[in-house]
Amino acid sequence: MHSTAAKAGFITGLAVVLVPVLGAVFFGRRPHFAVYIFAGVAAAGLGFLSLDLSAGLRLHPGDGLLLVCAVAFAFNILLMARYAPRCRVLVLTLVQVVVTALSCWVSAILLEKPVPLSGSVWAGLLYLALFATILTLAGQAWGQRLVGPERAALIYTLEPVFAALLARLFLGERLLPAGILGSALIMAGIIGAEIAPRKGKRREMA
Repeated sequence: MHSTAAKAGFITGLAVVLVPVLGAVFFGRRPHFAVYIFAGVAAAGLGFLSLDLSAGLRLHPGDGLLLVCAVAFAFNILLMARYAPRCRVLVLTLVQVVVTALSCWVSAILLEKPVPLSGSVWAGLLYLALFATILTLAGQAWGQRLVGPERAALIYTLEPVFAALLARLFLGERLLPAGILGSALIMAGIIGAEIAPRKGKRREMA
């Protein structure tokens, strides 16, 4: 509601950079020092993409919420690496969907105003429920049984690219020059962080 689809894709894509950083802080997955450099590059890109220079470097509320979302996604990737190999895919997906649904219903009752549920609204809800939630979570749970969180995060680098392309194709969104520079820096930081050498001590996430 308070940002654009293209910016949402790039900001949430920062989760890829946050995975090795948060993994080092909370799970002892110490990355190569180059990862921190690329994380800084991505952070600079976030500034160019999201900060309103005319308003005294103010971060738009929607972009701030998306940044919180990126942190949550990063923790999700790390925790899936810990629990997905130990759980049945469909059971793990079911638990995630139920918890998300209950949380959203409570939040909607407390924070949202009722809206008329037209046919287009139901169609959107059905698409988001099936493709953006159930199939996505099931695919992630299945995939992360086979690959580690860093490799999974590398695959997720495609999200900002697809978000920007589809936003341009279906919504006619265009990034300003500063936004294009910021997006390029974010992608450079994301890809650089993922191809950086895997070095340092590492303990199990048990």
